[in-house]
Amino acid sequence: MDEMFSLLYPTGMSTDSIYSTVSMQAEIVDLGLDALFHEISNGPWGYRTKQPHPLMYFTSDIQIITYRSNIVEDLYRQEAIYLLLYELLPLLEDLRDLQQRDRWSDDDTAASLYTVSEIELYLSCVERLYHGLCSTQPASQGLQRLSQLIAERYESPTFQSLRVDTRKLSFSVRNIKSITVGINLDPQLYPCEAGIISVNDQLFRSGNLIDRWLRLDMKDDGFQSLAPLMASGKERSSEQNLALSRAINSALNTILKGSVREWRNCIKMYAVTSSNFLVGLAPEIRFLLSSVSWMKQLALKGLPLCRPQVAENEESSVIDGLYHPLLAIQAAEKQANGASSVVKNNITFDENGSIYILTGPNQGGKTVFMQAVGIAQLLYQLGLFVPAYSATIRPVDRVLVHAQSQARDHQMKGRFGEECSRLQQVFGKLTCNSLLLMDETFSSTSASEAAAIAGEVLLALRVSGCRVIFATHLHELTDQIDKLNAVPLEGGSRIDTLTAEIDTASGQRSYVLRRSRPQGNSYARDIAQKYGVTYEQLVRVMNNN
Repeated sequence: MDEMFSLLYPTGMSTDSIYSTVSMQAEIVDLGLDALFHEISNGPWGYRTKQPHPLMYFTSDIQIITYRSNIVEDLYRQEAIYLLLYELLPLLEDLRDLQQRDRWSDDDTAASLYTVSEIELYLSCVERLYHGLCSTQPASQGLQRLSQLIAERYESPTFQSLRVDTRKLSFSVRNIKSITVGINLDPQLYPCEAGIISVNDQLFRSGNLIDRWLRLDMKDDGFQSLAPLMASGKERSSEQNLALSRAINSALNTILKGSVREWRNCIKMYAVTSSNFLVGLAPEIRFLLSSVSWMKQLALKGLPLCRPQVAENEESSVIDGLYHPLLAIQAAEKQANGASSVVKNNITFDENGSIYILTGPNQGGKTVFMQAVGIAQLLYQLGLFVPAYSATIRPVDRVLVHAQSQARDHQMKGRFGEECSRLQQVFGKLTCNSLLLMDETFSSTSASEAAAIAGEVLLALRVSGCRVIFATHLHELTDQIDKLNAVPLEGGSRIDTLTAEIDTASGQRSYVLRRSRPQGNSYARDIAQKYGVTYEQLVRVMNNN
């Protein structure tokens, strides 16, 4: 009953991240995933400031990934389980908010009364989970264990006694409708003593004769008011009304304290059957449901999703039909056949190529593909499905991105110096189990210098043994591949190429990538022509002025 249980980590597995969420966000900032992370941390319920960032759950442990993805598959495939947790999540978060209030003390009857709401909410959540999970057949170890723990709690004598006692006490407290007040008068008819005579389960009625006649109610059963006690006007100041209200509330508070004593045992039993177990699951359930909700959006738009298979340490990582989910959703929303028009590509990291030089025409889809690879890796290691037809993926210890500088430290070091400084920092974090995504690195210097330096960097990356995609405009860099691969390195990775294809006749981008050598230029002239800045177009513009 006291077992620490999680829907994201198997029992006994550490929940500590190897590095902070903030540092990881900085490392992948150039993937532009703010919209994606917003979706998979908040979902259809709206923004929650207390919800952890999804990267907090990033893990490289295959056992944890498998445990999570089994639960995700249950939620994705079994609508009944998804809806059960979907409807329960707001109640769990209300329970967490109630629990975080200050606990009641002996001199705070109001707080004691407030506790009954927390108990009732806890009982309702356990009861709904018990009946909901019993009617389903989850395949995942995590949801099966949750069902077992809920059953143990619900069927325990402590819980059943708590249900009965809470129902009685809640009825007695919530059924208070009115109080009867007695006031003693001195010989001059000034109030000298006042007190509450009784607490009633029905409302008193106005004693005004016309009101009674309109209600056809002329009986006098002790609940008829002869005159309003809280009358205001010239004869009674607001201060007097406030003093009277405080006096009545104080007397009522004293009476209710006696009632609260009756359910001290109930509250003690509640402490034993603590709601911490459920409250701790609320952020995990929100993450899982938000993620599955986002996955369902992709599926509804006709976009493929798959649960990746686990690649063992030496096995190749292969993704077939990979696409960028954020751009694909935008395309699907713009037109009816948008999903079918989404270009899908393949990527394989194997013994013949774990470092890829990705070249092709400008605006040919290089950056989008590089981002899609990073997104798929992150989603997989969060335990989620990935946007592809099929995938076999090996976990990485971290995803690192080195993209064009965005004016961070140019004044001190110059743009190229700042690029090199950041790249050196990236290498300080690299291991053989890392994924590095490089986008137009060294674009701030001349092509000849960039190609020479990039060659040195690629050799160092071969030594690291990590997986790399280097999207670049440096087509001449591919001419060095055979030479770079020929350098004898013990256990070193091999370099290969990916090329974004183009129709050589029309210059039309296909956004399809092939594992082949590039066609030889970036087709920058095509871009220039598109925006009207070729020599001929510019001369024509000047002549027309």
